[in-house]
Amino acid sequence: MCKLGYIIGGLFCIWGIIVLVNGIFRMNEHDFKAKSRFFANIFFEMEFITTLLRKLPVSIIKSTVIITGTAFLSFGVYLCI
Repeated sequence: MCKLGYIIGGLFCIWGIIVLVNGIFRMNEHDFKAKSRFFANIFFEMEFITTLLRKLPVSIIKSTVIITGTAFLSFGVYLCI
């Protein structure tokens, strides 16, 4: 595999870990229900998900953010293998 695949895979892994850590440990209920401008945060995946799922319970939103982070991490590992 070319070196670019390893670089992109590593970036996906790092981004997935950042999304997972923020989704599990750092985000609280106020963050999930925030009504900010769209794409005002660098974590646009979490902001996009929480904007679409704002009316659902916090546990479902948090699970969706964790699944998104896991997907990024898994895709990064797949690209590195």
